[in-house]
Amino acid sequence: MAYMKDSTGRRLDSFAVTPQDAPPYAPATRMNSFNAARSVYNFKQSNTARVRAKLALARTGTGTCKLQAGPADSMTAGQTSDPATLSWPVLLRKALASSGIPVTSAGVVFTTTATPRDSRWALTGFTDFGNAFNFVQATSIGAKATYTPVTGDPTGALLDIWILGGGGEVSIKIDGGTAVLWTPPASGSLTPQVRTFSGLANTTHTVEITTTTASATSIVGVRVYGVPGLEVTNAARSGSKTGDWTAAAAYSLGPVVRTVNGTADGVFIGLLHNDFATGVSVATYKTNLSTIVDTYKTAGSDVFLTVTPRPNTSIIPTVTWEQYAQAVYEVADSKDVPVIDVAHRFGSYASASAQGLMNGDGVHENPAGNAVWEALIFYALSA
Repeated sequence: MAYMKDSTGRRLDSFAVTPQDAPPYAPATRMNSFNAARSVYNFKQSNTARVRAKLALARTGTGTCKLQAGPADSMTAGQTSDPATLSWPVLLRKALASSGIPVTSAGVVFTTTATPRDSRWALTGFTDFGNAFNFVQATSIGAKATYTPVTGDPTGALLDIWILGGGGEVSIKIDGGTAVLWTPPASGSLTPQVRTFSGLANTTHTVEITTTTASATSIVGVRVYGVPGLEVTNAARSGSKTGDWTAAAAYSLGPVVRTVNGTADGVFIGLLHNDFATGVSVATYKTNLSTIVDTYKTAGSDVFLTVTPRPNTSIIPTVTWEQYAQAVYEVADSKDVPVIDVAHRFGSYASASAQGLMNGDGVHENPAGNAVWEALIFYALSA
């Protein structure tokens, strides 16, 4: 993929392939709100004010801006690439850092995101609990979950470990130090509980968590953080649908993410493919998506909807896919939130493949596609 670049070598959002006009699934009555050059819809100061203000504070080191990628599925999670280094949320964090915003954290690094798993996690005796959940579980003594940072991860003197309550005791080692024993409170059964370690060296950290009992132990993730700045969490879950994110149980996707990540300033929702691929009706999809938007807007977050890339038409007819894409725009209108239309930028699946943006499985983008996705968000936030 060839990019135009500015005088510093930073790529611009004018890509080699000329973007289409407004997509056929966007509401014709509001095309003045669609920016074909940037592939975004309904971007206004009023519905992005919190993110812009918090980014300004983060840039000066006087506040923190928390961006959250998710609720979202495998396309955001970084499926088929390494979520730790090549997913678009990581690329966005690095791009914003390159623009001069100090980074305080890589956010909560969940034990479950995509396939392959985030390379920062190595598991022995733990298994995924399912696509509708974002933790791994062990029911034996000696099961081990090891977190190792990758090059470029932010440093910090504070570290949180999140485990569901009501499980067994674990042994925790930070940076190979003396083991600390912790039993997450039973009173918080199946609700995320946190153990915070402070006073650490301001560097990256390794974490080793080992079960000491055969009681069910469910590990959610680790967060390293420090001074004020930018924090980008990839909260996506491969295989998830909108209905998985509206589930109310404390250990479900939505409640767990909101508990461990707190109120994010900007929430990027990328859910489309798995709903239509599994036969969720357009009406149900639209209702679920509206509920998710309401949940985050009520909490005070700026919300950004995403039209994810088109799949290979041999997998799903274009006309069916476009009904779901249209629903994204309809929810954006009813809730007054912006849309980042990655499908518009990519074009058809054949076009995206010809540009070198897809990985060949008929659904997922590759690292080059992740870079284009990230750039759309970067320039939308920078406008």
